Amino acid sequence: MIETELKFFVRDYQSLREELNRHASARNLRYNDQYFNHRQLDFEVHDSEFRIRRITDESDASTRTVLTYKADIIDPLTESKHEYEIMISSSQQETRQLVEAMGFDCYIEFEKICEHYEFEVEGRRVAATIVSLNEVADRFVEIETLIAETDDSAAALEWLSIFAASLGLSTEDQTVVTYEGTVARARQSA
Repeated sequence: MIETELKFFVRDYQSLREELNRHASARNLRYNDQYFNHRQLDFEVHDSEFRIRRITDESDASTRTVLTYKADIIDPLTESKHEYEIMISSSQQETRQLVEAMGFDCYIEFEKICEHYEFEVEGRRVAATIVSLNEVADRFVEIETLIAETDDSAAALEWLSIFAASLGLSTEDQTVVTYEGTVARARQSA
């Protein structure tokens, strides 16, 4: 599967929430993200990401651990990538111990506070997530849909752009900044 995603800075939080609530109710989630690199694989050079995420659903305090690898940018303007993700039955800490024993190094860890929406529009499954970071004043929203390898990613991104505009989001606020880079810059300037 290919994750086609657009990310925006949120300028009008209340209006965006109202628009998204017309499609679905939000699930309040907390993501604890740990990003890793490996001296022989050098993910940064290849625009790849390797992450362990613990997701806590605040409605029932349940947690799950997800291992994700993102690689091969398919659209340079949005930096959409192939995404491979699996659920792990072990805890985040146990998974981290394993990948560190394999030579991976955690280069940043941070928490994302998310309002997550899932719904269908015009036959497409859509996920929209409003993201806050404890260390950064800006809010972001990610709007994404998964497509098959054989589907047209440009068409999916164009559709997402039109849908984003219907939510009141402007192309001027579209961004490709990474959360890990944003948090790292905030920590350096603190």
